[in-house]
Amino acid sequence: MSIDTAPTVSATALDATSGATTRRDILHRLLMTLGPILIALVIAGCILLAVGVDPLAYYGFVLEKGLFSPLGIQQTLTRMAPLLFLAAGLIVAFRAGMWNLGGDGQFLLGAVTAAASAPMFVQVMPAWLALFCSFLIAMVVAMIWSLVPALLRAYQGVNEIITTLMMTFL
Repeated sequence: MSIDTAPTVSATALDATSGATTRRDILHRLLMTLGPILIALVIAGCILLAVGVDPLAYYGFVLEKGLFSPLGIQQTLTRMAPLLFLAAGLIVAFRAGMWNLGGDGQFLLGAVTAAASAPMFVQVMPAWLALFCSFLIAMVVAMIWSLVPALLRAYQGVNEIITTLMMTFL
């Protein structure tokens, strides 16, 4: 038979400690999320002041025209969609431990391919199928373009950061 001499902690003390930790974690996450945004807004505001533009009026104009008008929301989403696709692809690459910094070049090459192939496809098939085929061709071309740095990394050990950046400017 053994005697347990370890101090015990009451359930209320545990709840109070875990609540404080949770609040601290939430505050930390909030600061880690909003902090860089606020710093960027302050730095951009300083740059705007340096060129003679009122930062608050400028930010108000951007919000009014970009988010608070129907046309602004449509244009914002139209311009944001390709960037979100690009970001989703980068998440996969970063999770795999690869640094694909040439996503812009791959995206632009795919976009040019889609824009060039869509008019030809529309002449011989329905528009929805032509768009789908153009999208598939754009994906294949962008994948082939990104295959070059991948093969260089796999077989030659070349740094993918350098090769993907170089492929962007070709």
